[in-house]
Amino acid sequence: NEITSIEILGTLEDATASVKGFDTYNLNVGENTIEILVTSESGKTNIYEIKIIRQSIISPLLVNLEAQNYSLDPEFNKEIFEYYLNVDSEVTSLDLSYVLEDTKANAVVTGNENFNVGMNEVKIQVTASDNITINEYIIYVNRAMSTNNYLASLTTSEGSLNPMFDPKTLEYTIEVAREIETINISATTEDSSAKIT
Repeated sequence: NEITSIEILGTLEDATASVKGFDTYNLNVGENTIEILVTSESGKTNIYEIKIIRQSIISPLLVNLEAQNYSLDPEFNKEIFEYYLNVDSEVTSLDLSYVLEDTKANAVVTGNENFNVGMNEVKIQVTASDNITINEYIIYVNRAMSTNNYLASLTTSEGSLNPMFDPKTLEYTIEVAREIETINISATTEDSSAKIT
Protein backbone atom coordinates (compact mmCIF):
# COMPACT_ATOMS: atom_id res chain seq x y z
CA ASN A 1 0.00 0.00 0.00
CA GLU A 2 2.91 2.38 0.57
CA ILE A 3 3.66 2.42 -3.19
CA THR A 4 1.77 5.38 -4.61
CA SER A 5 3.25 5.62 -8.13
CA ILE A 6 4.96 3.48 -10.77
CA GLU A 7 7.18 4.21 -13.76
CA ILE A 8 6.51 2.22 -16.95
CA LEU A 9 9.49 1.79 -19.32
CA GLY A 10 10.15 -0.48 -22.28
CA THR A 11 12.23 -1.11 -25.41
CA LEU A 12 10.86 -1.10 -28.96
CA GLU A 13 11.62 -4.09 -31.17
CA ASP A 14 11.70 -1.76 -34.18
CA ALA A 15 13.48 1.53 -33.67
CA THR A 16 11.28 3.16 -36.35
CA ALA A 17 8.09 2.53 -34.34
CA SER A 18 6.65 5.07 -31.92
CA VAL A 19 5.24 4.54 -28.45
CA LYS A 20 2.86 6.35 -26.13
CA GLY A 21 2.46 5.40 -22.51
CA PHE A 22 5.98 5.21 -21.13
CA ASP A 23 5.50 7.47 -18.11
CA THR A 24 5.08 7.68 -14.36
CA TYR A 25 1.58 6.94 -13.07
CA ASN A 26 -0.06 7.63 -9.73
CA LEU A 27 -1.78 4.56 -8.30
CA ASN A 28 -5.15 4.42 -6.63
CA VAL A 29 -5.99 1.74 -4.08
CA GLY A 30 -7.42 -1.19 -6.01
CA GLU A 31 -7.14 -1.85 -9.75
CA ASN A 32 -5.29 0.55 -12.07
CA THR A 33 -5.21 0.07 -15.87
CA ILE A 34 -2.38 1.48 -18.00
CA GLU A 35 -2.31 1.25 -21.79
CA ILE A 36 0.86 1.37 -23.91
CA LEU A 37 0.22 2.24 -27.57
CA VAL A 38 2.90 1.15 -30.09
CA THR A 39 2.61 2.32 -33.70
CA SER A 40 4.77 0.84 -36.48
CA GLU A 41 6.30 2.90 -39.26
CA SER A 42 3.48 1.69 -41.54
CA GLY A 43 0.80 2.81 -39.06
CA LYS A 44 -0.14 -0.55 -37.60
CA THR A 45 -0.86 -0.33 -33.86
CA ASN A 46 -0.69 -2.62 -30.88
CA ILE A 47 -2.08 -1.78 -27.45
CA TYR A 48 -0.47 -3.37 -24.39
CA GLU A 49 -2.70 -3.28 -21.34
CA ILE A 50 -1.15 -3.45 -17.90
CA LYS A 51 -3.31 -3.94 -14.82
CA ILE A 52 -1.76 -2.96 -11.49
CA ILE A 53 -3.55 -3.81 -8.26
CA ARG A 54 -2.54 -1.63 -5.32
CA GLN A 55 -3.43 -3.36 -2.08
CA SER A 56 -5.49 -1.52 0.50
CA ILE A 57 -3.88 -0.81 3.85
CA ILE A 58 -4.50 -3.17 6.76
CA SER A 59 -4.37 -1.09 9.91
CA PRO A 60 -5.95 -0.99 13.38
CA LEU A 61 -5.17 2.73 13.73
CA LEU A 62 -7.09 5.98 13.61
CA VAL A 63 -5.75 8.91 11.60
CA ASN A 64 -7.93 11.41 13.44
CA LEU A 65 -9.84 11.55 16.72
CA GLU A 66 -11.79 14.54 18.04
CA ALA A 67 -14.15 15.31 20.90
CA GLN A 68 -16.33 18.27 19.95
CA ASN A 69 -15.67 21.40 22.06
CA TYR A 70 -12.75 19.74 23.85
CA SER A 71 -9.02 19.32 23.23
CA LEU A 72 -7.39 15.97 23.80
CA ASP A 73 -4.31 15.88 26.03
CA PRO A 74 -1.88 15.09 24.52
CA GLU A 75 -2.72 16.24 20.99
CA PHE A 76 -3.88 13.32 18.86
CA ASN A 77 -1.27 11.08 17.31
CA LYS A 78 -2.27 7.74 15.82
CA GLU A 79 0.55 6.02 17.73
CA ILE A 80 -0.60 7.41 21.13
CA PHE A 81 -3.38 5.36 22.69
CA GLU A 82 -4.28 7.23 25.91
CA TYR A 83 -5.73 10.74 26.24
CA TYR A 84 -7.19 12.92 28.98
CA LEU A 85 -9.78 15.69 29.14
CA ASN A 86 -11.93 17.46 31.72
CA VAL A 87 -15.64 18.12 31.29
CA ASP A 88 -18.20 20.18 33.21
CA SER A 89 -20.55 18.58 35.71
CA GLU A 90 -23.54 18.57 33.35
CA VAL A 91 -21.69 16.64 30.61
CA THR A 92 -22.60 12.94 30.52
CA SER A 93 -21.14 11.94 27.13
CA LEU A 94 -18.81 13.14 24.35
CA ASP A 95 -19.59 13.98 20.75
CA LEU A 96 -16.80 11.93 19.16
CA SER A 97 -15.61 11.82 15.56
CA TYR A 98 -12.81 9.70 14.15
CA VAL A 99 -11.27 8.58 10.85
CA LEU A 100 -10.03 5.04 10.26
CA GLU A 101 -6.67 4.55 8.52
CA ASP A 102 -8.00 1.27 7.11
CA THR A 103 -11.29 2.20 5.45
CA LYS A 104 -12.50 -1.39 5.83
CA ALA A 105 -11.61 -1.57 9.53
CA ASN A 106 -14.23 -1.57 12.27
CA ALA A 107 -14.41 0.66 15.37
CA VAL A 108 -16.50 0.08 18.50
CA VAL A 109 -16.95 2.80 21.14
CA THR A 110 -17.80 1.89 24.72
CA GLY A 111 -18.20 3.90 27.93
CA ASN A 112 -19.38 7.07 26.19
CA GLU A 113 -22.58 7.52 28.17
CA ASN A 114 -23.82 8.34 31.66
CA PHE A 115 -20.52 9.70 32.97
CA ASN A 116 -20.06 9.53 36.71
CA VAL A 117 -18.52 12.37 38.69
CA GLY A 118 -14.76 11.80 38.59
CA MET A 119 -12.82 9.66 36.14
CA ASN A 120 -14.50 7.78 33.30
CA GLU A 121 -13.03 5.68 30.49
CA VAL A 122 -14.20 5.99 26.88
CA LYS A 123 -12.71 3.19 24.79
CA ILE A 124 -12.45 2.97 21.00
CA GLN A 125 -11.47 -0.49 19.83
CA VAL A 126 -10.27 -0.62 16.22
CA THR A 127 -10.13 -3.95 14.39
CA ALA A 128 -8.23 -3.94 11.08
CA SER A 129 -9.79 -5.38 7.92
CA ASP A 130 -7.90 -8.65 8.49
CA ASN A 131 -10.15 -9.14 11.59
CA ILE A 132 -7.03 -10.05 13.54
CA THR A 133 -5.07 -6.90 14.34
CA ILE A 134 -6.62 -4.80 17.13
CA ASN A 135 -5.71 -1.56 18.91
CA GLU A 136 -7.58 0.29 21.63
CA TYR A 137 -7.65 4.04 22.24
CA ILE A 138 -8.74 5.25 25.68
CA ILE A 139 -9.97 8.73 26.60
CA TYR A 140 -9.94 9.34 30.35
CA VAL A 141 -12.76 11.80 31.00
CA ASN A 142 -12.82 13.64 34.32
CA ARG A 143 -16.33 14.90 35.04
CA ALA A 144 -16.39 17.78 37.52
CA MET A 145 -18.53 17.76 40.64
CA SER A 146 -21.73 19.75 40.38
CA THR A 147 -21.88 23.24 41.90
CA ASN A 148 -25.69 23.40 41.59
CA ASN A 149 -27.07 23.97 45.10
CA TYR A 150 -30.58 25.08 44.16
CA LEU A 151 -33.91 23.51 45.04
CA ALA A 152 -36.27 22.30 42.30
CA SER A 153 -39.31 22.40 44.58
CA LEU A 154 -40.27 23.56 48.06
CA THR A 155 -43.67 22.72 49.60
CA THR A 156 -45.30 23.06 52.97
CA SER A 157 -48.02 20.98 54.65
CA GLU A 158 -49.68 24.10 56.04
CA GLY A 159 -50.14 27.56 54.64
CA SER A 160 -48.35 28.75 51.53
CA LEU A 161 -45.03 30.24 50.62
CA ASN A 162 -44.75 33.97 50.28
CA PRO A 163 -43.44 34.82 47.73
CA MET A 164 -44.18 31.85 45.43
CA PHE A 165 -41.33 29.41 45.14
CA ASP A 166 -38.48 30.29 42.82
CA PRO A 167 -35.10 28.47 42.94
CA LYS A 168 -33.24 31.78 43.05
CA THR A 169 -35.32 33.16 45.93
CA LEU A 170 -33.80 32.13 49.26
CA GLU A 171 -36.18 33.63 51.87
CA TYR A 172 -39.89 32.88 52.38
CA THR A 173 -42.65 33.59 54.89
CA ILE A 174 -45.38 31.09 55.80
CA GLU A 175 -48.44 32.20 57.76
CA VAL A 176 -50.43 29.48 59.55
CA ALA A 177 -53.45 29.42 61.85
CA ARG A 178 -52.85 29.84 65.59
CA GLU A 179 -53.74 26.23 66.41
CA ILE A 180 -51.05 24.83 64.06
CA GLU A 181 -48.12 23.69 66.17
CA THR A 182 -46.15 21.60 63.65
CA ILE A 183 -45.49 21.89 59.97
CA ASN A 184 -43.83 19.65 57.39
CA ILE A 185 -41.60 21.21 54.75
CA SER A 186 -40.55 19.10 51.75
CA ALA A 187 -38.05 19.91 49.07
CA THR A 188 -36.25 18.38 46.10
CA THR A 189 -32.95 19.45 44.57
CA GLU A 190 -32.28 20.45 40.97
CA ASP A 191 -29.18 18.25 41.03
CA SER A 192 -29.89 14.71 42.19
CA SER A 193 -26.37 14.45 43.63
CA ALA A 194 -26.91 17.42 45.98
CA LYS A 195 -27.90 16.87 49.61
CA ILE A 196 -30.46 18.63 51.81
CA THR A 197 -29.54 19.13 55.47
